[in-house]
Amino acid sequence: MFDIWIEKSFSKFSLNLKIKTNFKKVALFGPSGSGKSLSLKLISGFISPDKGYINIDNILFFDKDKKINLPPHKRKVGYVFQDFLLFPHMTVFENLKFFSKDISYLDYLIKLFEIKDILTKYPSEISGGQKQRVAIVRALSLHPKVLLLDEPFSALNEALREKFLYFLHDVFKKININVIFVSHNFEEVYSLCDYFVFLERGKVVFESSKENFLNNLNLKAAKLLNYPFLISLDKNIFLLKKDSILKTEKSQIFITLKVEDVYDFPDYKIIKGKILNSNVNLLDFDLKKLEIAFFKVKKDINLKDKITLGIRENCLIPIKTL
Repeated sequence: MFDIWIEKSFSKFSLNLKIKTNFKKVALFGPSGSGKSLSLKLISGFISPDKGYINIDNILFFDKDKKINLPPHKRKVGYVFQDFLLFPHMTVFENLKFFSKDISYLDYLIKLFEIKDILTKYPSEISGGQKQRVAIVRALSLHPKVLLLDEPFSALNEALREKFLYFLHDVFKKININVIFVSHNFEEVYSLCDYFVFLERGKVVFESSKENFLNNLNLKAAKLLNYPFLISLDKNIFLLKKDSILKTEKSQIFITLKVEDVYDFPDYKIIKGKILNSNVNLLDFDLKKLEIAFFKVKKDINLKDKITLGIRENCLIPIKTL
């Protein structure tokens, strides 16, 4: 449970953040400079808000009026920074043991995150993806009430990022923990989170649960998503379902269906037929073992034909509206 209202002002920037939800995995989404990372520093206690309160699972971290301001080490916050911040002169295990007092739980996390083979190596000897796992294990080993992830995939290439998204999705099913996930990549936060808060210039401009995201979507949120066709179609759109991923590049839309969808809708020939019948120019259609299905359709959809993107049979396809 998150019940947060905090304000912080600087000479050229002011933040006003409000989050109130019972969902456990919350995304802070927005462009660079919108106040996402600052929000995490305020929640963790590294910076004190000017006013407001921070209540997570009925534990009051901060309350200006009640003069409560717990120091960072008493807030039980696990913080994963963009650049990992591992001690270079320590091995992976030494980095982990330095923070953790619960060795049995640490052993469990080491097995869960599959890092047993790199425990004797130094940070300079492991990959970016491995460093990311070590950083998250270190944060979780403290038994935090909330895990703060600040652009956790920014140092990873696209292939590693997608693989790690799958991995974290499974991990969060096994570890019941509050998460605040900061990112400027909506595909990442949509895959992992249940509640979304959109920030722009320090202000909340949109918030919604995943379940009600489509009904609540407004034009300002669509602009932050940076998908031009979403802006044009406004609310007459459906976004991603399950872990399907949509990407834009130049004049094309890329739609990738994930493995889970095959159990709900195994006959992808029907999907192809629906796309062709919608009079949208289908550039490519592939079935792949890893990604199951891959589409390319024109980005400049002709609104005169009232074409919209909709979910049918658990997939994102262009369909003609009446």
